[in-house]
Amino acid sequence: TILSSVSLSLAITSLIFFTGSNLPIVAYVPLFVVTTVMGVGVDYGVFFVNRLQEESLSGKDDHDAIVSVIDKVWVTIFGLGVVLAAVFGCLLVGGIGIFDEIAVAIALAIVIAITIGMLFFVPGAFIYLKNFKISFCIPIRKCLFFAKYCVWDIRINTEFDKD
Repeated sequence: TILSSVSLSLAITSLIFFTGSNLPIVAYVPLFVVTTVMGVGVDYGVFFVNRLQEESLSGKDDHDAIVSVIDKVWVTIFGLGVVLAAVFGCLLVGGIGIFDEIAVAIALAIVIAITIGMLFFVPGAFIYLKNFKISFCIPIRKCLFFAKYCVWDIRINTEFDKD
């Protein structure tokens, strides 16, 4: 999701600035976009997976847990993403070409990452992986010395006769 949102936002930014204003994309704009979207993607991804772990531990199966997480966190993820995109969009006020490119590229990448990536692709990927009997919501008895459950444990279910 991070790669697709970065690529799409840079493509749209280059269309806006190169085609519209005949300005090339500054060499470090992709660096700013990748680091910002990497942070946003990891942050919101960890938030999503933690909520998924909580719902799974409350006794729901994987599909119901994913649906419940989407119902509970989409407003938070979407709202935080819009606020962050608006913050970077404020760079447009100055009218400086380099800041305009950074603002448009990062704001577009954040909006694409939260709408297409976090709210559609990530839940879809979890549901798709469930078809291959891969579960991300398995409790572990001992995972480190201080943690009761490990969020990132991935195990493949070998019992293919169960749904």
